[in-house]
Amino acid sequence: MASGLVGFLRALQAWHEGAWASYGDGVLFWESWAADFGTTRLIQAVVLAVVLFLVTKRVQKLVRKPHQLLVFLGRPIPVALGLAFALLPQGVAPTLRQDASDKPSIILIMLDTVRADEVGWVRRATGRALLPEIEDPTPHLDSLAAQGASFSNAVSQAPWTKPSTATLLSGVVPGKHLAVERNGPCTNFRANQRTLPEALGAAGWETIGISSNPNIRTFFGFHQGFQTFREGVNFTADDALAMADDFLGPPSKRARPYFLYLHLNDAHFPFEAKAPWGGMYDDTSSTAILDGNTEREYRESRRDFSEEDFRHFRLTHAEEIRYLDDVVGPWLEKQLAQQENLLVVVLSDHGEEFHDHGDVGHGHTLNDELLRVPLQLMWSQDIGLEPISVSTQVRSMDVLPTLLDFCGLSWPSAALALDGESLLPLLKGQGESRPAPSETDSPGSPRSGITGPLRSYRYDGWKWIQSANEGDYPGRVWLYHLQGDPGEITNLALQETGRADSLKKAQAESGWLHNSLEPCACEGCGVLEVHEGNLSADLAALGYGEEATGEGGHFLPGSVPWADISLNSQD
Repeated sequence: MASGLVGFLRALQAWHEGAWASYGDGVLFWESWAADFGTTRLIQAVVLAVVLFLVTKRVQKLVRKPHQLLVFLGRPIPVALGLAFALLPQGVAPTLRQDASDKPSIILIMLDTVRADEVGWVRRATGRALLPEIEDPTPHLDSLAAQGASFSNAVSQAPWTKPSTATLLSGVVPGKHLAVERNGPCTNFRANQRTLPEALGAAGWETIGISSNPNIRTFFGFHQGFQTFREGVNFTADDALAMADDFLGPPSKRARPYFLYLHLNDAHFPFEAKAPWGGMYDDTSSTAILDGNTEREYRESRRDFSEEDFRHFRLTHAEEIRYLDDVVGPWLEKQLAQQENLLVVVLSDHGEEFHDHGDVGHGHTLNDELLRVPLQLMWSQDIGLEPISVSTQVRSMDVLPTLLDFCGLSWPSAALALDGESLLPLLKGQGESRPAPSETDSPGSPRSGITGPLRSYRYDGWKWIQSANEGDYPGRVWLYHLQGDPGEITNLALQETGRADSLKKAQAESGWLHNSLEPCACEGCGVLEVHEGNLSADLAALGYGEEATGEGGHFLPGSVPWADISLNSQD
């Protein structure tokens, strides 16, 4: 009874918060309960019941009139009823589960903090490389990209992990899912927002999530829809893949398709690749460390990094990416060779700045070093798609509708409408470039300017960036001609007023970009101080603690001054 009651209450809470009935996902109540089977809890309850039964028998021999409740609980029928209650979802869930045996299994891998220009196949497609002296930084991913679909012009909807990943799993822009803040009321992924694992779980997939990034945790709601979810900050990609192998088991024993989400944090700073990758590229003598503390000290001008330090950061970051390539690539090759009807997606949530615009890290701007990410799709041979390289602009919010389209699944009208579109037409050589919105609610950085929340609209070779109208710094604008200025060096907002007005109007009419935050659905959620364990410290170590403070009215070398359209003059 104890084991069954705990699982039932958790499933009931998830059903209430997730609006599964409105979405037609009622089966998720039973799947959630069945996934919370609690083997250890059940064994303890059975042992307790057996002990209680034996004690009761002994008491009945010693006491003429034992307590009636004790007698009742010690009888076989109540014990059997309690056991049946605990096992109920194991019997009900399979009867309600849809038959998805002919559907593909899906592996979705997020390589945290990998810039597009650090991946070999993107570098060759675009002609731009962060480190051109490294001849082939990602040979395995390059080989897989050549066998599948590669998107060399993919844009993330946010320049840091939490909002970007929430967009990937919900298919809507950050201003709608509202998992946009480091601290405060809008840190959590809203429970009533339907997700990709919920959609697949309701349709018969087994859903498994593994995350080594502290932003992608149960505490922030990212376990939503996963029947199995494992999280931590100390395990590597090797560890995560070993967990995945344990969960999946041999292909011959899998009764239904699965959805596996892997969030691998190895490429996030501090960049400390283990042997033999450590030292593979780094030819500097620098011992500088980039972590949450030193990033903030640099932004607040309490620490300086030399050019050799920045080269050290770039090269050690490349070593971490090479480690991921050498570990993840062969594992994926094995999965694709051993399994039929398998679809794989590999992408990054955001990039990293290495002094491109006078700053370090991510989250603080909407420049392309933070928004351009690698995106590639692969599939087993029996699926029958032809390899293709796509230069058309796409968005990370397109991944969810692509997977639904691939699996023949619809999205319920009661759920929040998807902002992305399926990529399948592009795999067939059809379709046009898509406008890409992005946003960040970071206040900015003293190194490159305190801007307040930023919103951008990227289309037809141009990018418009503007500070939120209702923020503390309205009217701060950048306009870049990406075809002629891919490094985003020259702000044309005051020179190209017609183009600026056109993009600003398109941005406003898109319905994607919100000037101010909506009230969050939960009250008091996301307050890190009440969380057990070391989550706050883990986040701070990765640069997700307090924002850097200081004046932002001056610009250091590499940063690009904004245009103040409210004054119609260059600030």
